[in-house]
Amino acid sequence: MAIKEPRKFVTTDQGHADVLNIPITTLYENDQALEEAIKNIKVDEATTTVKGTVRLSADYKSTSSTTVPNSKALSDLYTDSLADKGKPFMDDFDFLLGAGRWRIDRSSFTPATDHSPPGAYPKGVLFVASSKVTEGLVVVHTYVDETGGIYNRVRTVAGTWLPWDGLASKNHTHSASDLPSASTQARGIVQLNTSTGSTATDQAATPSAVKTANDRANEAYNLAQQSLTQAVDLKNKIVGAINGKFGGASSDMSSDQIAAAITNAPVKRFARGTFNGQSATAPNATSGASMNVGVNNMSFLPTRVFIRLRMSDTYNNLYIDGYATAAIPTDGDTAIRGRFNNYASISSFTQSSGGFSATLVTSDVRDYAGSKSTAVIEAFQWWAFE
Repeated sequence: MAIKEPRKFVTTDQGHADVLNIPITTLYENDQALEEAIKNIKVDEATTTVKGTVRLSADYKSTSSTTVPNSKALSDLYTDSLADKGKPFMDDFDFLLGAGRWRIDRSSFTPATDHSPPGAYPKGVLFVASSKVTEGLVVVHTYVDETGGIYNRVRTVAGTWLPWDGLASKNHTHSASDLPSASTQARGIVQLNTSTGSTATDQAATPSAVKTANDRANEAYNLAQQSLTQAVDLKNKIVGAINGKFGGASSDMSSDQIAAAITNAPVKRFARGTFNGQSATAPNATSGASMNVGVNNMSFLPTRVFIRLRMSDTYNNLYIDGYATAAIPTDGDTAIRGRFNNYASISSFTQSSGGFSATLVTSDVRDYAGSKSTAVIEAFQWWAFE
């Protein structure tokens, strides 16, 4: 707001008016000079040793030593962490040489023994970048803790770790009236944001937002571990079931190998059904009954069938009730016999599209009675095996 000049006193006695107007004029001139001096104040850029203005960065992978991550950078880090939180931290930062991300979740750090960043919060993410050169391996560590602290160090070609360098002071503050608002193009004061899903480029994430992101990433990691445990348990149960039936499986097999063990198992398919008492009567008393049956709704070609047959006569006298069998190739006489050498059998058995066909026959009715009756054949349940 521009400084306005105060109104002067106007009286008929100019001498008395000047007594008040001269100090007012002096104060106004001083205010104008002070305003100009404030405009000309220049705030230096912040470094790791000197307070100053700080520029925000939307790139959480940046290795700059003069920028701090904004809300978008932390959101990108949170999203990336959910996809792959990285490997769990071991015991010594010096041993982390492989490129990638490392999940850090410790109760405390001991820089003298675990070579952690002095003053860093012991929960966060370590980013490791490495490059092989002619003389050796150069490794860069960038550690982002959950309080917003960022630390960087380098392992030289000679294999010597340089000291950790804090990229931003967590206690650095400025009066809001001293600095302009920060953006990705200019340094300045920044608004905090507790959201883990914000894509704002002019706000910074709070420790609670980072913790929420880390908690959710840990939850996803734990769920993945739980799913892995369940998958291993399921695999072991499947292997146990296979070996309990026909063998040929082991827990170190891949899923494709286990599937092949099941596919190649010495197990035959089978099907079952019924002819619902389908029947036929012999043409006369001196001939046997004959009937053709068939099945065409199977997914394999059977090599053996069992059919429940019943032989009776037209007076409903029952002579035979049992199961006859036939096979390809044939395996001899499979007729089922009753008294006085009455019999019922599967006289022919052939494979057909989607199943099988068979001819069922009986003998003529052989009984001690003086007159002869006419034979009847009936078919009921059937079983077919591959």
